[in-house]
Amino acid sequence: MTYKTHKSISQWTYKHEAFCLKNTIPRSAQLMWEWLIKEGKLNIEVEPDLKDFNSWIAKHRGKGYCRNTLKSAFNSLVENRIVNLVKRYTWRIVKIVTRPLEFLEPKKTYAKRNFLTL
Repeated sequence: MTYKTHKSISQWTYKHEAFCLKNTIPRSAQLMWEWLIKEGKLNIEVEPDLKDFNSWIAKHRGKGYCRNTLKSAFNSLVENRIVNLVKRYTWRIVKIVTRPLEFLEPKKTYAKRNFLTL
């Protein structure tokens, strides 16, 4: 008998962890960002329900976060430009665009070369 295995390649990397440590993003916000990535909600307008995130976290953590923790975690994602807030319907239902990590890193600037023309 053959078994179907679902190999999911996590897009959460050490670069994400380093970005969170550098910008002092709380653990609840990190988990929310990771949930958005795992749900495949990058670079598109989506309307996630934070109640769904809380039920997902309750499976792994044993209990969900309180409302104030969810609000502050979401606000820290907005402040760090990880999530672009389009519209807020209620405190837990919002329309957002989640940015990839490459968008958050500063762009490299290269020195201009001066070529001598003869």
